Order: sequence, then C-alpha cells, then structure tokens
Amino acid sequence: MSNPYTHNLKKIVFDIETMGLYPGKDMIINAGFCDPETLECVQLFAETPGDEERLLRDILSIISEYDVVITYNGDRFDLPFIQTRCRKYSIDFNQNFWSIDMYRYLRKYWPMAERMAHLNQKSVEIALGLADKRSDEIGGGECIPLYEEYLLTSNQKAKDLILLHNADDIKQLAKIYNASIFLPYDKIAFERGFALKAPERIQVKSIRFDKNALYVQAEKRVGGIPSSIFEEGYELEYDCFLGEINIKVFYFERENGTRYVDLHRLPCDIKALENLEGFHSGYLVLADAKEVRYREVNNLVISILSHEGLF
Repeated sequence: MSNPYTHNLKKIVFDIETMGLYPGKDMIINAGFCDPETLECVQLFAETPGDEERLLRDILSIISEYDVVITYNGDRFDLPFIQTRCRKYSIDFNQNFWSIDMYRYLRKYWPMAERMAHLNQKSVEIALGLADKRSDEIGGGECIPLYEEYLLTSNQKAKDLILLHNADDIKQLAKIYNASIFLPYDKIAFERGFALKAPERIQVKSIRFDKNALYVQAEKRVGGIPSSIFEEGYELEYDCFLGEINIKVFYFERENGTRYVDLHRLPCDIKALENLEGFHSGYLVLADAKEVRYREVNNLVISILSHEGLF
C-alpha cells in the first residue's frame, strides 16, 4: 500500500497540458485523469481555443467527485493555473479536495532527492525503475507546436501525440504514487495534514503541540449544529457557518519528556487504538524525549474526529 491515509478515500491522478507557463495568457489544451488502482484514464481535449471554457467546467465536474487529487508539482502549477483560467470565464473554483503533490512529498521526504541532479517526473521514473513503461514520443514543450499544427490542419496524428504524452504522464505518476511506499507517511500526515471520512470528509489542516496540549485544526463542509465542548480531557469548537473545527487535547508529561493522554477522558474508540505501539492500558503515548509518535497522534485525531455526536 502507498499512502495509508488515502485508503478509504476516492482518489484520482491529474495532469494538464497548456500552451505555455503563464495562465494569464496561455490556455489549457488537455487534461487527463487516471485511477491509481486500475490505471484507467479519462482525457479531455480542447478542439479549439473556444473550447477551453467547456474544458474547465468538465475538469471541475470530474474533480468534484474525488476526495484526493494527486499531481506532480500541481500545487504550484496545475491547480493555480486552472484557478486563473477559471477567473477568465467567471467560473467558481470552490473545490474541496485533499491535494497530494508528489513532487513536494519527494523533494522534502525522500533522501534520494538530495542526490539527484533533477527532480522532474521523468527523473523520478528513472530512479524508481519505471522509465521503460513510457510509450510517448514527445516532451511537454512539444505539445505547443503540435496543438498549433492541429488547429491549422486538423492533423489527427498531432492530437494523438499530445494525448499519448498526457496519458503516459498520468499513468506514470500513478505508478510513482503506488511505488512510494518508502515515504514516511505518518510524519507527512502530521506535518502537512490529511483527510478522513467520518462519515463525511474532514480535512485536517494542522496538528501541533504546546506545553500543555495537542492542538488540531480541521475543516468540513458548512452546516449542522455549532458545538462548544469543554471537558476535563479536551475542548472542541465547531463553527458550522465556516466549517472550522478546533480541538485541544490535554496531555500529561513525565520528567523524561514522555507525553501521553488518558483515552478514557477523550471521545475516541479505544479499541481502534489498542494495536498502536504507544498504547498502554488505556493510555496513549504521543511523544517521548526523542521524537513525536506521528502514527499515534494521527490515529488519535482520526478517532476523535470520527466520534459520533461531536458536531
């Protein structure tokens, strides 16, 4: 299994091809979606520049069906590019999904990344032994003259080359995602956030410690009833108008630096936490003098947010 925090979530791999690097003037010509489990693909193509608005609406319609969108440098390129192009057509880009940018994950959490001259997608494919899985004949920059040729001549081969390149990009990215079992996903989830279904999707935005408590900030769709809970072991505030959830979990600390919670004081499923290494007779160790126990912290957060009746 790759990222265990996406196990129960609906996820899709996504990539776009554009006529340049500047969304203020360059249009999107093609978008591709790939199921990371089946490698089945769906591709969208702008037959003419006037087709871009339809393309953008179709992109957003597909993305809205998923909890997780997996990209390669999508946080800096694909997603902001789409947002800018949407503004051109007065399209609302109010998307609610967990963005997993594999470029960012690999750059920060993969030790081998420091020894690589380049960290573009094809370089990662070579490093992971996936390079021989490609069948496309062009690079991303070559899509631009090919699209110009297609507009002038309706040359089907030019369109096919663009689509083949895009298909290989998304299939290869799906394979990178599936092969990245070496990444420290517990640490990544703690530091960068994650999503869960409880039963509706909740996005954990941040988790942090201070001297007395563990703080969790999360978001869900607006609605329901506001909550303000102040108990001995925790506090919870839910703003139903903004969809914001703030939780404070009070912990105990020993002189040796061990931080732990009494699970009986918290709204959580104790049995679901019993198999964790830090579980001891109804208590859960969250950190010791050496390090934070990321898996324990994350699973405690999941258990609390999944508890019925909190919001």
